[in-house]
Amino acid sequence: MILSYGDDSSAPVPAIFMFVPGMPVVVTKNSYQGLKLVNGANYKTQDVILDKAFVRMPPGTILLTPLSSKLECVRRLPWQRHDVTRRGLPCTAASACTDYKVQGRTLERVGLELRGQAIPSQCDPYSLLHLRHSH
Repeated sequence: MILSYGDDSSAPVPAIFMFVPGMPVVVTKNSYQGLKLVNGANYKTQDVILDKAFVRMPPGTILLTPLSSKLECVRRLPWQRHDVTRRGLPCTAASACTDYKVQGRTLERVGLELRGQAIPSQCDPYSLLHLRHSH
């Protein structure tokens, strides 16, 4: 059940990557620092290239190549005996991001899911959330 491993910082390659041309993505691993293709960078997708002999790219584009990420076996069940490798693009859809990935950015439109307690406790981070609204 490799799909249930999760999509977090321990595996920079997502389990499933739904592609739509023009969709926003966030890079999840430093690939080419000189081209600013680094962890947390936002980009818009253009196309998927399946031809291994691809030689030309449109101007202003960066080729993001697949990588492999080793997922170590967590032996919870008897049949879980082997480490596996997940191969894919080091990016994730940017339609939903955590506050950590977007800190310091200006967002034009935002949808928030706020959870917390009815009575804030001393350690409840959601009670300390401050939003600045500007026009």
